[in-house]
Amino acid sequence: MAADIVPFRNRHALAQLNEVFAGQSAGRSCRSGSYSAYGDSVPGVRVLLPYLLGAASAFAVQFLIEIYVVPRVDTRKRREERWEKDVLDLGELLSTSVQEVAGKAHTAQWMVQLASSGQWIPEQDSDQLDGYLRKLKQDSQQATREFTDLIGVRAD
Repeated sequence: MAADIVPFRNRHALAQLNEVFAGQSAGRSCRSGSYSAYGDSVPGVRVLLPYLLGAASAFAVQFLIEIYVVPRVDTRKRREERWEKDVLDLGELLSTSVQEVAGKAHTAQWMVQLASSGQWIPEQDSDQLDGYLRKLKQDSQQATREFTDLIGVRAD
């Protein structure tokens, strides 16, 4: 009656397990001589061995997948994401007006160079000239900073 309640589908395997447990409770073991040393006459070993081998092989395969496959897939995903980000950054760079920003920076630097060398000096006294030169340098630095921000390499 109790065998009907047990959820095993293989009643023969259940009977063999019951025999093993009954034999162990009666004091029989491999050392006492009732069973051979290789487990040939132990019915529970034959029943459990395929399940244990299946569980061990599943664990080994899962371990190998975690060690070898998952890191390679993650590396490939990260490489693809970096490539997509770089392509998007390049498209953004090319779609903005790099030439316009570069021209502003070049012109500002050229004006500072001319004013500093004395080749181009507006009609002003020395105090006003120093202030004008300082303003040109600030404008040149700002234009160069904008250009550098636009095309500079960013380490993310």
